[in-house]
Amino acid sequence: GFKFFDYGISDRNEEADFHLPVDSSHVSGSMERYSGVREEAIKVQMKSFSTICSKLGISRVDILKMDIEGSEFKVMPSILKSGVDVPQICIETHERFFPDKDAKFAALFNLLYNKGYQCVSKDYVESVYTFVKGSLIA
Repeated sequence: GFKFFDYGISDRNEEADFHLPVDSSHVSGSMERYSGVREEAIKVQMKSFSTICSKLGISRVDILKMDIEGSEFKVMPSILKSGVDVPQICIETHERFFPDKDAKFAALFNLLYNKGYQCVSKDYVESVYTFVKGSLIA
C-alpha cells in the first residue's frame, strides 16, 4: 500500500533548492543550509500540505510523522491552517541547524499548544516529540 510521490512537502507549491548531504553515505538532505549539507543544490518540486491533501481527496490524517530536516518550522503553520484534521503529530525537530534555535523551538511548541495539542511523548536525545489533540486525551 506504499505510494511514492515525486515531490516534497513545503509551505508552498514551488520548485526549490534541496541540498544533498556532505557525506554521501548519509540519506538526509535538506532545504535548509547547515554544515551537514552541500552548498550546491538540486531543484526539487515542493507542494503544500493542503495541495497534497486536496489532490488526494484527504480531509483527515490520523497520524502525521515528519522528519523534514529543519523545514518543520516553516511547514507546520501551513499544516495547521490547512483545514485537514490531524489529531496526532510526531515531529523530529532540527532546531540545532539555526542560530535562533531556542526561539524556533519555542514558537513551534507554542503554535501546537495554542492549536489544542498536548505533548505526550518526548525523546530529547533524538529530538522526537509526539503531540495529540487535547480532545483525544482521556
